[in-house]
Amino acid sequence: MKKIVGVLILSICITSCKDKKNSSNDSIVSTQQKPNIVLIVADDLGWSDLGVYGNTYFESPNLDELAKNGMRFDNAYAGSHVCSPTRTSLLTGRYPARVGLTNYLYGTKQVEDSPVLPAEYENHLPLDEITIAEELKKDGYKTALIGKWHLGENTTFGKSDPKFQGFDVTEGFDYELLPVDETYKWYKIGDNTEAYELPYITDEITRNSIKFIEQNKDTTFFMTVAHFAVHLPLQGDSTLVAKYKMKENPRPNDFNPVYGSMIEQMDASVGEIVKSLEENGLMENTLLVFVSDNGGLAVGEAGSKPTVNDPLKSGKGTMYEGGLRVPMIAYWKGNWEGGYVNSSVISTIDIFPTFLKLVRENENVPQTIDGENKLKAFEAGETLTRESLYFHYPHFSNQGGRPKAALRKGDMKLILSLEDETTELYDLKNDLGEQEDLSTKYPEVTSKMKDSIKQWLIRTNAPMPINKMEDESSK
Repeated sequence: MKKIVGVLILSICITSCKDKKNSSNDSIVSTQQKPNIVLIVADDLGWSDLGVYGNTYFESPNLDELAKNGMRFDNAYAGSHVCSPTRTSLLTGRYPARVGLTNYLYGTKQVEDSPVLPAEYENHLPLDEITIAEELKKDGYKTALIGKWHLGENTTFGKSDPKFQGFDVTEGFDYELLPVDETYKWYKIGDNTEAYELPYITDEITRNSIKFIEQNKDTTFFMTVAHFAVHLPLQGDSTLVAKYKMKENPRPNDFNPVYGSMIEQMDASVGEIVKSLEENGLMENTLLVFVSDNGGLAVGEAGSKPTVNDPLKSGKGTMYEGGLRVPMIAYWKGNWEGGYVNSSVISTIDIFPTFLKLVRENENVPQTIDGENKLKAFEAGETLTRESLYFHYPHFSNQGGRPKAALRKGDMKLILSLEDETTELYDLKNDLGEQEDLSTKYPEVTSKMKDSIKQWLIRTNAPMPINKMEDESSK
């Protein structure tokens, strides 16, 4: 095995059965507690943004330390290359295509020269979807969402709210970005009288996370910590920004110093949460996992470019590896010798079944789960095989992405255009940067994988782009 890291915190506290003799009581005391789970999700953090993933400019000492003492996944994927669909996959264990929530909320972009219009999609997480929070409540968990929701809170009041889908405690999820003077600013939903800077929001999430830990240290809990960082606009702590501007930058056209300050502040938040778990006696046999919701933003959207995802191609909003592959770190104190890289192909759709397997023998739920139980990859470091992993985006992204679907099968990855059915085929083992299109060189492989994608789209009843000519004729 090689060295490792990731984005998701599972905090597992198991009190083993012990025989105790007391001078006044010779009875055997046996206690066992289900694991607490803390899931930490970063927003737009790229695969190569952390030190442990090879970045020499941005600093992430807390996440690097967790990775060096635990495990880093180098084949981890987000459910989508944009935000809301991935959050859907994390909570439900289902492909966003199956749920029907395939775009970020509330994306409506169209492209004039395209033969298609973007697909219609769910504008909130449907209430009949079963979430991991709802399932864990059945096992006696106290549940919390601290931070970003982005699954329908501002235009669907009464239909979408984390409290409606299994979270007992919700704090700080009600921020949104509004366009102001060719950039964006953070506001409380429904109140545009006061703008908030991202450093304030990050600190608020940290405070609320620690408060929840302290108030629930004697219970069994599941806490999702969902940062708004490191999403645009570029807003950083002034002291940290000054530090990065003074620091030697090996790629000044690619690595933004303000973005560096945002990463370091988010990393410090992870460190404060870990410290609170330690101080409250919750870290023994604790599994920590950290994950990003999509790849890093590698274009100048509403300002300067924040980062690049080298050696991966492109970034957020595209079907290339830079948009889909994300950092994921797992740490389970006292359960393995740290410092490993795990190459299992793992996705955010796998979090749901993996968490359930962690706490119950039978992880079956009354809905189709697309994810796979990957617990052995976390607890034993096994590299697990996967037959297929699909992606679907029938929309136009702000970063230039167009309607496409994709399939990773083994080391081969096929990207299918949903506008004209053209294809791209890449061998990720020998061409991680997706530079050589092999679709004409291997027509049989291309044809079979293309058919697999089409059959999968039918099976999941995936939303599809609308043909403009057919749309006009129906009017």
